[in-house]
Amino acid sequence: MKYHPPFGSTDPNASYVDKSVPGAVRGSAVPGDAVEDPQREIVNVITKSGIIADDVLQLAKAIQSGRLSYAVAGGTANALTAILPEVPAEIADGMTINIKIGTTNSGAATLNVNGLGARPIVSRRGNPLVQGDLPSGTMATFVALGGSWIYAPLEASSFRRRLSADTNFYVATTGNDNNDGSVGSPWKTLTKASNYLQTQIDLNGFTVTINVANGTYTDPFQLAGYVPGQTGPTKVQVVGNVANPTLCFVNCATVSPFGASYGAAFQVKGFQVAASSIVAQNGSGLYASNGGTLSYESMAFNACVYAQVLAELGGYCVSSGSNTINGNCSTHLFAKDSGTISIANRATTISGGPTFNGAFASAESGTIEAAGATFIGVSNGPRYYANANGVIKTNGGGGNFFPGTAAGSTNAGGQYL
Repeated sequence: MKYHPPFGSTDPNASYVDKSVPGAVRGSAVPGDAVEDPQREIVNVITKSGIIADDVLQLAKAIQSGRLSYAVAGGTANALTAILPEVPAEIADGMTINIKIGTTNSGAATLNVNGLGARPIVSRRGNPLVQGDLPSGTMATFVALGGSWIYAPLEASSFRRRLSADTNFYVATTGNDNNDGSVGSPWKTLTKASNYLQTQIDLNGFTVTINVANGTYTDPFQLAGYVPGQTGPTKVQVVGNVANPTLCFVNCATVSPFGASYGAAFQVKGFQVAASSIVAQNGSGLYASNGGTLSYESMAFNACVYAQVLAELGGYCVSSGSNTINGNCSTHLFAKDSGTISIANRATTISGGPTFNGAFASAESGTIEAAGATFIGVSNGPRYYANANGVIKTNGGGGNFFPGTAAGSTNAGGQYL
């Protein structure tokens, strides 16, 4: 509001003086704007706060109501709009507004206030919002800062969902990673599912199952570390097509389709896997490393570069059922650097005569436990290779225990038992 000095003053900030008869002081001449403008300013605040201006005690009520900085969200779930009663001159840092959310967001979101431009909504850490951070019907406080709107409360994604029963999530090639993962609203990628478990879920002792529909997927499911509340290695299950795993194909060019590391543990079944990376574990169908545990069954091992099953650095891969092989690789089983693979008492069916140039089973400072395992079909290449104190245990199965067209060998303290 502009200040109006007394009539006749050359100083725009001149003060008003009262009339003084004894002092022969003439009182200041008051311009009409000096009376009218403050009233209009006050009435504007009162009326735009939704109050009818009709008494002398309403300015405080108007300020107290907070309505000048409140709006009901318009637009869409992820592109919010808001119309404040008074159009801001600008969106200045520190400006704070309260918005009632109409529809729960499904991912990153923006907010456009009074048509002054859409700005990204971010968490207090500066991260984009994720699905569910703005629940429908709630009040959200936003603070303008540096071209963004900071979501002032702790966003919903800061808290883990604590399970109260065994729970299923779903992935399908027809899904969308902005969905909620329910049967009618599946995610699109395996990576979305694994990230969700790592960041959003507390198992609370229950089992979570990721159900994956038939199709071809090019992204991985990998966990690093136990999921909070997980009480056993099979409390996290990833399930494709157990009856016909070739119909649920995970074919990755730069990473391993399934991996458990740093204490992570899960069971995978019903997938065909292929990995074409030339970078060590990234070229493996399944891997466990750094204390990770991966249980697998009903898997079809297609072409991989490094190993179809890899356990290293204290990782443990264990076959919990029968599997098939239908593609080439350097080695089917590779246990290295204190890694362990167990296929004991499990059946493996081999089709198409795949070639394993390194060996069907390889152990390098690691252990393969294969006592009681059976193999149906033939493969090409050496049967086994134990190197650098690696141990392959067949319980006296003999040199022809593993499939292949060339004899196996040991080197540098490797043992074949």
